[in-house]
Amino acid sequence: MNYLFFSTLSQMGFWITWLLIPILVETVPAISSFVKIFFLRLVSQNLKKIQVSGLLFQLLFQYITLKIRCMNAFNQFTNRPIL
Repeated sequence: MNYLFFSTLSQMGFWITWLLIPILVETVPAISSFVKIFFLRLVSQNLKKIQVSGLLFQLLFQYITLKIRCMNAFNQFTNRPIL
């Protein structure tokens, strides 16, 4: 009885180890790659939003300053206010 018990345990240990090694070797890198790609994509999407909003603010600022310059040039040319 003792022999059967220890023999079964040793064989189970062998098969559990045999199954555990591929799981660790393939699953752990897959999960870490998934997490890395997920967070990199999340960060890049946030950076794109920030870049687009920064570009919009720059264009709006340039539009306003050009409009003011144009109005000032017209005022100087005609010597009468627009507004």
